[in-house]
Amino acid sequence: MSEALFDLTPSQKRVLEQIWHFGPIARRDIADRVQMTPAAVTGLARDLAARNLVTETVERSGARGQPARPLSINRRGAFSIGVNFSHAFVEAGAVDLKGQMLAHQSVRLSSEDPDPAEISAQVKALIPDLLKKAGAPPERCLGVGFTLPGDFLPDGVRLKAHPYFPRFRDVDIRQALAGDIELDCFFENDALTAAIGEQLLGYGRSVESLMLIHIGHGVGGGLMHKGEAFRGAHGNAALVGVLYPDDQPRPSGMDLFQTLRDAGHEGRIDFPDLQALYQSSDTALQGWIKRAGAQLETAIYVATRLFDPSVVVIGGRLPGAISKAVCEQVNTDRAFGGGEGFAKTAELPAPVLTASQHGSLAGVIGAASLAVKSRLLTTAERG
Repeated sequence: MSEALFDLTPSQKRVLEQIWHFGPIARRDIADRVQMTPAAVTGLARDLAARNLVTETVERSGARGQPARPLSINRRGAFSIGVNFSHAFVEAGAVDLKGQMLAHQSVRLSSEDPDPAEISAQVKALIPDLLKKAGAPPERCLGVGFTLPGDFLPDGVRLKAHPYFPRFRDVDIRQALAGDIELDCFFENDALTAAIGEQLLGYGRSVESLMLIHIGHGVGGGLMHKGEAFRGAHGNAALVGVLYPDDQPRPSGMDLFQTLRDAGHEGRIDFPDLQALYQSSDTALQGWIKRAGAQLETAIYVATRLFDPSVVVIGGRLPGAISKAVCEQVNTDRAFGGGEGFAKTAELPAPVLTASQHGSLAGVIGAASLAVKSRLLTTAERG
């Protein structure tokens, strides 16, 4: 539907990427960065403006002559839809090019054991209403991004799905989730999805490298460097969860749910239920937060010294207040300087440690960013 409108050339994408990360930015500065002539950049910018992807910002300095007209992203120039789901619900949101959530819906799943077809059908039903509420013309929708609860197997289409999703195994997950959805669909594991979202639409927009520690059903990681995701040979890099044995307490959502059940909480506990528990200062939840923060010191230390990122972000499916509370429980002296059993590296530079600014919407915003990344900013041909 939007193929012709957003069928950008690699040169157009290079210029758009500079405006994305550094706008408002003058054409001559773009030319210096991408090593093109000012005339070439002017022509490419004109093409992008004709597609309503960029806009001019008038800057008046008080000097005589024409005012400067640096280029910025037109936040309403395109939209994308992000899909995040759990074992009990599916949520989807329409997001603009600045990462603002324009419309959001969450639907409880009827099955205790959801399958991809059920989720795909729910998403297809939500899309028209999301676009309408967002004021987003369908022809300006870049596509639908899905964040996946698991890691890809060597064939690149099947998942090593989380235990909460047994019906996601041994299927072509891309085809199953795309179903009858008419928009382009994009897929990534949940940790790397959140990292891409943080890089494009969050804290990482102004830094060169970023490591995200993702707390979802499990605990994982996503690594971004110079605007690109580092996936490894099979798309499964940065699996920090291997530091925490499955048969022991872990800083994961599945472990948190079990901790709450062991403390007497009954029913089908899921991530949307956690905000109320946090506001009530639930003792079991507070204890888990303290323990998770201490456990994550190991993952942060390893990630810091292996990848040397500019920033380490703690995020994922937890409500924002809980991610922030976990972050505050991390002892940075141990996380960056080395704790018991680690070589001491306190004298080396340390990254910034922060909680994701997206909170519990990180999954949806990250998923929406997959379409933005692929359609507008990735210069390689799409597969």
